[in-house]
Amino acid sequence: MKALEEMDANYNRQCEALEILQEQKRVYVIAPSQPVTVGRLEPDLEKLGSLYWMGIMTPDGRFRTSAAICSRMEVFESCMKKTCIQ
Repeated sequence: MKALEEMDANYNRQCEALEILQEQKRVYVIAPSQPVTVGRLEPDLEKLGSLYWMGIMTPDGRFRTSAAICSRMEVFESCMKKTCIQ
């Protein structure tokens, strides 16, 4: 029950930590460049396709590389263990 009561505060603290790490160039945050308007049971294939391509392309039109994502994920996990999650 306590975990549920603290869930909002924990989420907000993690988001703040991500912003700080991103400003310090210690992590690369992968997030949609536009608001996501796709529902859980989305029937519109055009919307699904657009969301897919937005997810795998960088803002400058290049494909994201999994190696870069994985190495930055390790940095993020390490920082979160040290500074945020207690």
